[in-house]
Amino acid sequence: MQDLNARDFALHFQGVTSFHQMLVDTRQSGNLWCSPISAFEILRTHVEGLHGICVDLELGGAAASLERIQELFAFLAPVPEDPRLLHMPIDRFPAFLAAFGEVGGRIQDEMKGRQLLSLTRAESQLYEANELEFGEAVADTFPDCGDDIEEAAKCRALGRYTACVFHLMRAAEGAAAVVSKRLGGETHKDDGEPLTFGGLFNQVSDKIDVMPRGAQKDAWLKLKGFMSSVNRGTRTKVAHPGITFTEQQAARLFEQARSFMEEAEELLRP
Repeated sequence: MQDLNARDFALHFQGVTSFHQMLVDTRQSGNLWCSPISAFEILRTHVEGLHGICVDLELGGAAASLERIQELFAFLAPVPEDPRLLHMPIDRFPAFLAAFGEVGGRIQDEMKGRQLLSLTRAESQLYEANELEFGEAVADTFPDCGDDIEEAAKCRALGRYTACVFHLMRAAEGAAAVVSKRLGGETHKDDGEPLTFGGLFNQVSDKIDVMPRGAQKDAWLKLKGFMSSVNRGTRTKVAHPGITFTEQQAARLFEQARSFMEEAEELLRP
């Protein structure tokens, strides 16, 4: 799947098609086409930008037409009476016009059978998220969780809410392993297999239960509550077939996972 900035595409496509219409009008009027150098530089930007998008979308025919336009740019020459203007020699003008005329049709033909996904501003922000979505401190404390945090955000943006929760739980499980290890607990079974979230929770719970009473233990008990909620309420369920999550549930669990990892990071902070 390719990312497409709809604004850039519309801007460059409009620039190219508008120029094509101007060429058609010039031919019909019988006048010699010429353009200020500044306007040509704007056109060059539109052609190069649209070409890059077509290459990314694998629109080979449209990209080839735009490459032909770029090749014809080499024949532009200053108007003798006014060097601020550029013109295309008469013998090259038909090919110049034809190349511009091909672009729109080829894009339309090559886009048939394709599907474009449109994201709202909020969805775009989620889709463009990275491993820092839960903050730098969380990313530094739980570096192995970054990929799943990023994927959870992308899945939420694309409406794949069960997949979003799945990645959130993987991230939370990775954080739970760090917490268990930091408290002196185990993270793997005797056979070398990683402990499940439930097993990690039991390790952490046992360590917290023997802490002396006080504000520090209260803070750890709060984290224990987060872990229990994630484990019993979500982590166990998402692993079973037939269980799905709605947009509202994914949004709530996204913030719940964020809160759990932020709380854990604060407690583990030196």
